[in-house]
Amino acid sequence: MSDRHSETEASVRSVLDTLWGIARGTIDNLRLSAAERLTLLLSAIAIAALATIFGTAVVFFLSLGAAKLLESVTPRFAYFIVSAFYAILLAAVLLFRRPLVVDPVARLITRLLVAPPDDITADTSNTNTPDHADDTPRQ
Repeated sequence: MSDRHSETEASVRSVLDTLWGIARGTIDNLRLSAAERLTLLLSAIAIAALATIFGTAVVFFLSLGAAKLLESVTPRFAYFIVSAFYAILLAAVLLFRRPLVVDPVARLITRLLVAPPDDITADTSNTNTPDHADDTPRQ
């Protein structure tokens, strides 16, 4: 009887050790996955910040150049024309903010933070339905 009890205890310990190992592996996998996604998110934010800074400088100097160029044509209204262009551009961005800003940011965040499903097949035919019960071709 004692031998049987020790065998059961050993098998229970083995199962518990296996489950504990699976749990540790799952936790480690979650940590690594979170670290990877956080790294991707922070790098995307850093690239967007740098692109914004450099893009602002480029737009500023291009605006000054355009204003100087327009100054030869209309000396009094060159800067007003450039500022009107940016006002129209701002109105267009505000008008179309969802397709231009919200949707791309949402797609980026979703792509970075949500894992794609594992190997989902598009096969929707179910061969176990009554219509396909026999596999013999009908004539």
